[in-house]
Amino acid sequence: MVKIKDLNDDQLDKQISKYQKILNQLIEEKKRRGDFKEDVDLEHTQEYQLKLGDDELELIAKKKEQQSSEKEEEVKEKEVGVTQILKINKDLLKK
Repeated sequence: MVKIKDLNDDQLDKQISKYQKILNQLIEEKKRRGDFKEDVDLEHTQEYQLKLGDDELELIAKKKEQQSSEKEEEVKEKEVGVTQILKINKDLLKK
């Protein structure tokens, strides 16, 4: 059996999604039966969702940071390219 700490990010996302769907189905079944106590049950599900939310937010922040640094690198490369083209054009105009 694999430990949670050994799962990679994609595996964690899949497990979170899987168990969130199961949790939602369980809540819906309790509601259908008419014995769903919102004040008690929602308290526990909200705690679960908040814990998942923190992890997800951290993962999203890391991905955004990575994407941002990749975009910055692309912009720098394009700027260098444009600068080189401008220098070449300037040199050609002098001739």
